[in-house]
Amino acid sequence: MLADRLEQVFIAKGLAIDVTSTHATRLIAMFIGGIIISLEQPAILLFFLFALYCAPLFLFYFESDSLRSDTSIRIAFKSVFNQARKQKSIRLVLLLTPIYNIFVLPYLALITLVFLERFRLEPHFAGYLSSLEGAGALLGGFLFQYCNQERNNLLLLVLLPVY
Repeated sequence: MLADRLEQVFIAKGLAIDVTSTHATRLIAMFIGGIIISLEQPAILLFFLFALYCAPLFLFYFESDSLRSDTSIRIAFKSVFNQARKQKSIRLVLLLTPIYNIFVLPYLALITLVFLERFRLEPHFAGYLSSLEGAGALLGGFLFQYCNQERNNLLLLVLLPVY
C-alpha cells in the first residue's frame, strides 16, 4: 500500500516509519503487559483485554460505508498475481510473509512465558526483557529512517551490526 500512496523516493522512509510505529507499539505493549502481570490481578488483565477487543467494534460501528468495486475477487487476485510476477519486491513479500507468520510470529508471544517459567524471573522484569526485541526493532527503524540510502550506505553498514 505504501508503494501506491508514496512517491518512489519516499517508499523506503515510509516503510521504515511503518515498521518503527509497529514495533513502538509492541515495545509499549510488552512494558504495559509486564506491569499488568506484576499486579497479579486477573480482573485487571481481563478488563484490559476486553477493552482492546471492544475498541475495534466501536471504530467499525462509526465507520462510513465505502464504495465497492465492480471487480470480482477472481479478477482482483489475478491482477495481484500478475503484478507480483512482474515485480521482484512483491514476490519477496508474498514469500517472506507466510514464512515469518508461521515460524517467527507465534514464538514471539512465548518469549515472556519462557522468561517466567524457565528462568523464574519476576513478571515485571520478564516484561522488560521481552520488550528489548521491540526496542531493537524500534532502533533499527529509526536507523533506516535517518540513514539516506544513497548517501550513507557506509554509515548504515557500520551501524547495522551494532543494532
